[in-house]
Amino acid sequence: MTSHINVIYQNNATVALLRDQDASHAIVASSEALRCLRRCASTLHDVPANKSCTDSLLDQCMARSVTDQSQAESGKPFIFDRGIQIPLTTTDTAAISAILIFNSALSHQLWAAQNPADAPGYLTKARQLYELAYRMDDVEHNVMFQIAIMNNMVVIERSFGNNAESERDFGHLLSMWMLLLDLGYGSRIHSMRGFLVNGRWSENAAVA
Repeated sequence: MTSHINVIYQNNATVALLRDQDASHAIVASSEALRCLRRCASTLHDVPANKSCTDSLLDQCMARSVTDQSQAESGKPFIFDRGIQIPLTTTDTAAISAILIFNSALSHQLWAAQNPADAPGYLTKARQLYELAYRMDDVEHNVMFQIAIMNNMVVIERSFGNNAESERDFGHLLSMWMLLLDLGYGSRIHSMRGFLVNGRWSENAAVA
């Protein structure tokens, strides 16, 4: 098995573990995927020059992953809790890196949700990883990927008790959503609409 294929297999194993709600082993698998990526980075090559294709690659992978997106339980925040699978044919280093980092962040966030007593350290790690993924070069035009990260960061800030920051970030996310609708992205982002429940959740939390 070639090195980059092993990276993708490790990532997709993480996705399967997340689907089974096994966040502890998903952290291990996602960490191994990142280590594999570092070891084989020199053998990977970016997909050449069709920018319109590479700009949407993250969203293409995201779209495949959120078709069965779960819904938030009553009274709880909504998290984009589906890991992102990577097709075995993918060779775009930036896209692979961004997805691996997102899946590692999600693994840490979901483990924290399952283990409240030990949550702060894992939420801090998740926040750092989401911020890293959001700053990567190819993220700008991948709107679904951005929405997922911003939503999950809203939930993390609220988990830390940072209500003002959470509400501010949700406001930014909602403004982005409305802008994307105006720009004609409706069909592309329709499956991401679950984040809207976090507006009501934030309001209820503030009242409580």
